[in-house]
Amino acid sequence: MLILALAVFLGGIVSALAGWADSSDSFNVRKFLKSGIAALIAGGVWAVGQGDVTATPPMAVVAFLTGAGADVLSNRIMGTLAKR
Repeated sequence: MLILALAVFLGGIVSALAGWADSSDSFNVRKFLKSGIAALIAGGVWAVGQGDVTATPPMAVVAFLTGAGADVLSNRIMGTLAKR
């Protein structure tokens, strides 16, 4: 369970780093911390939702992609709310 939660967290962090590397902006700690918090929340939700399961490689890949998706979705939601 903990391994899968860490995979979700790492997916969010890697997504945040890839987003920064893709942009021409300088590194913004505040944006990175927002992504880190979203990844932590997603990892916690994943851990609670999965219960006590044995981690398999395919589950770790899905968990990683879930973290990356949570980062992208949270950035879209925060961007939309900030415009209002």
